[in-house]
Amino acid sequence: MIRLAFAIQLALIAGPAMIYGLDLSAAEKPMRHGSHHQMKKPSMSAACVPKLHITDEAEKKPGGAHYKGSVVAHHNDHEKQMMQMKGAHMDHSPRQGGSFFMAPDKMHHLEGVYSAKCGLRLFFYNAFTQPIRADRFKAFIRIVPQKEDEPEVLRFLEPSKDGSILQATIGGDVSPPFDIEALVKFPQSDEPQLFTIKVPSKK
Repeated sequence: MIRLAFAIQLALIAGPAMIYGLDLSAAEKPMRHGSHHQMKKPSMSAACVPKLHITDEAEKKPGGAHYKGSVVAHHNDHEKQMMQMKGAHMDHSPRQGGSFFMAPDKMHHLEGVYSAKCGLRLFFYNAFTQPIRADRFKAFIRIVPQKEDEPEVLRFLEPSKDGSILQATIGGDVSPPFDIEALVKFPQSDEPQLFTIKVPSKK
């Protein structure tokens, strides 16, 4: 019932585009591209919205807002795609000390960073791991505590004022360790993708 409510609330909040193609298994399917990542420890970054250097050049590459080429998942233009993607996916190291993922569309990367001060922040990158604006993406999270006396927490992430990240506060009802299940909708897809961030205890 919790997963049912999770999927329904995500669809209702995100709107009709999210409802299309969404089935209850979206909250159950394991992703092929490293969907379960554990942070080394909760981040203690001083700035909840760090100043990112987002360039027009990065936005014009695969995954960026101004990219005009074909979607990588389409295989009818393989030679051209190979040229556009040359040098992509060479560096999958976290930029902010969080959990780093490659998206199933192979055009985006994202990084989830949790701290008690800032809550959860999602950073987005193009295929070349260059930061891009986050306000084109939508995300909804479910916090799954490991302690029986703590409630599950549901949050819809909002863009920061400058549009560079998506963020949501978690509140004090849950404490590490816990899992953050994030359903993320990418601009070229109607179906959200599941990514799980495992937040360890403070010890």
